[in-house]
Amino acid sequence: MSVNKRQESTHLPLREQNIFKKSNSNIIDSMAKKFSATFKIDVDKDGYFCAADMDQGIFTDGKDREELLRNIDEAVECHFDVPHDQVNIRIVGLS
Repeated sequence: MSVNKRQESTHLPLREQNIFKKSNSNIIDSMAKKFSATFKIDVDKDGYFCAADMDQGIFTDGKDREELLRNIDEAVECHFDVPHDQVNIRIVGLS
């Protein structure tokens, strides 16, 4: 009985192996992307805090500062489909 010590990584032709390697690297590259959003904050006539990111088209509001910040995190997660801590969120006009 002879043992074949040669191990093949896959049974696909080399051309098809390269296609898979390229697609895997694209997936990894897209996962490593860092998203960003810059929100401009205004207060409307009723006292609500309104946040708008014009580059991404994200809008949200809140009754107070804390609710606004929670709503911004939620809106960013919905827009980018990633956790908010993976997005560089910048807020302008909120003191």
